[in-house]
Amino acid sequence: MPSLLRGRNLLRLRIRARTLLLGLLGAVIVLAAGAAVLLVTLDWRARLETYASRALDRRVAIAGLRIGWGNPLVLELTDLRLANASWGSVPDMLSIERLSAAIDLPDLLRGALRFEALRLEKPMLLLERDASGVGNWRFNKAASTASGLAIVPKNRTQFPTLIAFALQNGRVTYRATSSDLHIDFHDLAISSAGDDQKVSLTLDGAYNGTPTRLTATTESYDVLRNAAVPFGSQFSLANAAGTIGFSGTMTEPLDFDGVSGKIDIESKQLGGFLRVLGAELRADFPFAVSGAFEHAGAQWHITEAQGRAASSRFSGTLSLAEGGRGARDALAAGLNFATLDLAPLIGGGGTDKPISLRLESDPAATVEARIAAKQLTYEMRHLADVALALQTRPGEIAVSNFSFAFAGGKVAASGKAQTVGAGSRVAASAALTGADAGAAARALDAEPGQIAGKLDGRLVLEMTGATLGDALKTSSGEAVLAMAEGRVARDLIERASTDLRSLFRTGEGWMPVTCLLGIVMLRNGTATIGPLRLRTPETTLVGFGWAELASTCQRRFRPAACRAVICPAGRAGGRPRTSRDARAAASCRAQPMPPLGGAAHSFLAQPEAVCCQ
Repeated sequence: MPSLLRGRNLLRLRIRARTLLLGLLGAVIVLAAGAAVLLVTLDWRARLETYASRALDRRVAIAGLRIGWGNPLVLELTDLRLANASWGSVPDMLSIERLSAAIDLPDLLRGALRFEALRLEKPMLLLERDASGVGNWRFNKAASTASGLAIVPKNRTQFPTLIAFALQNGRVTYRATSSDLHIDFHDLAISSAGDDQKVSLTLDGAYNGTPTRLTATTESYDVLRNAAVPFGSQFSLANAAGTIGFSGTMTEPLDFDGVSGKIDIESKQLGGFLRVLGAELRADFPFAVSGAFEHAGAQWHITEAQGRAASSRFSGTLSLAEGGRGARDALAAGLNFATLDLAPLIGGGGTDKPISLRLESDPAATVEARIAAKQLTYEMRHLADVALALQTRPGEIAVSNFSFAFAGGKVAASGKAQTVGAGSRVAASAALTGADAGAAARALDAEPGQIAGKLDGRLVLEMTGATLGDALKTSSGEAVLAMAEGRVARDLIERASTDLRSLFRTGEGWMPVTCLLGIVMLRNGTATIGPLRLRTPETTLVGFGWAELASTCQRRFRPAACRAVICPAGRAGGRPRTSRDARAAASCRAQPMPPLGGAAHSFLAQPEAVCCQ
């Protein structure tokens, strides 16, 4: 009996266990069936919109959503839109006509996104910065959610794995300057063998309407998601205007920020290359530069640069500071040339086309440049030790320094041009110090060997007009030239008494020159020369003349007005050679000093000039 009772109890226990298991299995089946029904019937589109909007702190809208449950998980979205920043210029930052994806389900359950396949059709992305330089791709909650699952990556740690990515017929508009930059994505492909493998990228599209091809190789997705190390990449951008090559690292690869590496730029025609980048500049010559490249925030720099403009090689630095919304960029350059040939850069001088003085009132960028050249050539002209410092602003060009070696001395000039009406007002000043008179004569194509000594001078000039010719017709200014303790050809002194042009003819023998002083007054395109005083121990030569600048910008003397007389030093009235010279001598002695400006007065106060007054 006891054994029979134990058998019955065991049987009852087994029946109860089986019943419990069957009930549990039924409950699981019911739950699974309910979950399946729930998965099918739940409005996942609204839930996904809510999740993405909260994660990005931006409105996300989806017109249509289809889910294929399985591994991989298949999604299809239509008309996806991501709102712009509150300060943005348009409501939407991103719109995608159609998105299809195959997502690895186990990785998704672990909180990571791995796309076995991702395809975008007609995505339109607008990138812009606010007045303080913050990009609209910076999301408000990015700092508080530095890692984890992200439908749209807010930083590099959230970037998904893209095993096979394709994008067609998209466009990116970058509105960081006064004019938009457009990048068209006809076909973009990204591929990788896995999270720890290198990534390759190819793009066929257009940059500001110019067909462009981009190829790139980067480090793995694992390195990309490790914010503690810079992300390495190499890329090449090529179009009909030129090529750009880069090799280096980025600390913020999604922003192309914190960039450091080596860059090579080569353009067949600089003007065409800059037009592709959205800048207008007449520059019909090839240009190339390579150097250390850095980009941080709104600052772009090329240091230790080596390059060439046409055939002229240079070294130095190039910089760009991006402006905020609607603001101008700022370009800066410091370039050093061994030899700078201007002819292929600005064109030859053999043209009758008027030289325009009009300045751009609304340039895309301002410019600050410092250029130095050991030798500067322009056609048959040559200058040594040239230095130029200039700044441009809307409607203004300022030259703070333009200097060069001349005839053993130095010329230093400065000036400014400002928009006035339909033209420009130009004000300039220049100084000549320590020039050798004989060398100056040779440099100016005058007959050498007539005068020797050290020359100093000053020049001030103002003019207004739409072209150089028009401006010279309204010009005003003054120039002073002086020489002390020099010498002059004796024959020149004798012949100069009848024609001042003899100053540029040959002669024999020398006379010491106590000093030479010449004053030129410029009014409305006519340069009045006088008085010109050349004093020797024996005589004082006084001359007058004029030169017409407005029509040809060449020196042109009128003989009847360029007569001169010799007044023997120490005597009030030397014996003139003719009665005509006697009248001219009287006029010469009575000739007052013409009214002079501050620059001339300051110069005439110097000891080397006082001796001639």
